[in-house]
Amino acid sequence: MSRRLHRLVLALVATAFVGCNSAPVPDVDADSFVFYSIKSPGNAPQHLEALEKLHGYEVLGKIDIKDMKTREAVVAAFREGAPGGDGPFASCFFPRHAISTIVAGKRIDYVICFECGQYRIIQGDKWVVKSVSGAPSSTFNSILTQAGVTLAPPPGAVSEP
Repeated sequence: MSRRLHRLVLALVATAFVGCNSAPVPDVDADSFVFYSIKSPGNAPQHLEALEKLHGYEVLGKIDIKDMKTREAVVAAFREGAPGGDGPFASCFFPRHAISTIVAGKRIDYVICFECGQYRIIQGDKWVVKSVSGAPSSTFNSILTQAGVTLAPPPGAVSEP
C-alpha cells in the first residue's frame, strides 16, 4: 500500500472515532504534529489579548514536533492515560494541553484537560469527548518545559489576578 493511501486510510479511521470503545490518540505519522501549552479562563488570569488561540484557549507556547522519538513519547504517554471511556464526565473543562495533527490533509485536534479527566477530539465542526487520566501530565509538561514552553499554572495554584 502506498504511503499516501496508507495515510488516507488512517485519516478515515481517525474520523470514525464516534462510538469507538478504544481511545483515539494522535497519529505519530501525521504530516504535521504540533504540541501546545494552553490556558483557559478557568486555569489562569487573562493579562493581555492572546496573540494566538486554539479553539478559544490562549496559546502559551507550542512546538512543531518533527522528531519521531518525541512524537512517540507524547503518543505513548497519551495512550497510557486515555482509556477511551465515554463518560460520565465532570462539568468542568480547563485544558492545559493540546495536540494538533494533519493527516492526509485533515486536521484533527486533541484538547486535553487532566484536571477534569477528559479530552475533546475536534475535526472541523464535529467533536467528541473521551476520558483521560492524569498519567500523561508529567510527560507532557516535561517535553514542553524542555522546549522552553511556558506552562499554565497547575490545578489549585494561586495565580495573580
